[in-house]
Amino acid sequence: MIAMKRKIVIFLVLFAVTLFAAGVANPAKGSDVTGEASTTTMQESTVETTKSQDYMEYVNSIYNEIYDDVYTEVHDDLYAMIEEELYMDIEQDIENRFSDLLANDTFYVDAEELQDKIYAVKDLADQSVVGVVSYVLNQGSALGSAIVYRYDETENRFWLLTNHHVIEDGDQFDVTLSDETVVEAELHGYNATIDIAVLSFPADGIEDLVNVSALGNSSSSSKGDLVFAVGNSEGYNFFNSFTMGILSGKNREIEEGGNRYLQHDAAINSGNSGGPLYNIDGTVIGINVSKFVGSEIEGMGFAIPIERVTAILDDLENGLRT
Repeated sequence: MIAMKRKIVIFLVLFAVTLFAAGVANPAKGSDVTGEASTTTMQESTVETTKSQDYMEYVNSIYNEIYDDVYTEVHDDLYAMIEEELYMDIEQDIENRFSDLLANDTFYVDAEELQDKIYAVKDLADQSVVGVVSYVLNQGSALGSAIVYRYDETENRFWLLTNHHVIEDGDQFDVTLSDETVVEAELHGYNATIDIAVLSFPADGIEDLVNVSALGNSSSSSKGDLVFAVGNSEGYNFFNSFTMGILSGKNREIEEGGNRYLQHDAAINSGNSGGPLYNIDGTVIGINVSKFVGSEIEGMGFAIPIERVTAILDDLENGLRT
């Protein structure tokens, strides 16, 4: 900082000297005088002009030697100092505003931004949610949904999750993509108690048609969060239906002593089984499994918390069947 101040002082002194020299080189013009007095004045003026020119050449030589160095360093130091202080002020202002939002528990989300997020989840689901048909002796026995959660580059295969009751008793399994491409899938493992199963299918020639959805953790979700259910409601006539609701509850027990589920009110129907429950960020937080049905019941869908699945996923991929 001291060095910079010295540079500023030198620069200002040079600037003052330059102004002074400019004043010497261009003195104020007096009144015209005729005769000998005029000749003497012109001679004196010529001498003064010569001295002024010599002085200006001296000043300019000094100025040119150190101007670039002094100006550049002073400019850079001042700019760096101002920039650092400015960014610190901006950062502090953002931190203060964010702290105020947290303290007031108030956040405003632009409606257009929210709509863009919904479109992003929908676009992901279009390429990540597939249909699964289970066959027994070449006869279709069940139809459900599944979510592609992993791509194995080494084997060039996509891996997917569905419900156990979708593939139960099946000996052949077909997967239908959003463009109606059908590929045969292989069953790896399942857990009938949790009602989950793992299959895979070859990616040859369809890499661009399929996308992978990330598996998250429902513990980071809260009641009231927006959720999206995707699946084949009532079969392929309503293939890949996309519905929205809120997370209505967590840790719900449907049967005494049974599994615990996420409750939500996004519309699901027969054929949605095995399909994902997304959050607003497009992360899978559950696998839809059932709903309550009755004349006095509405909007009570249930999903397996995804962390229950990921806890045994490696075993299922390696062929565990229980």
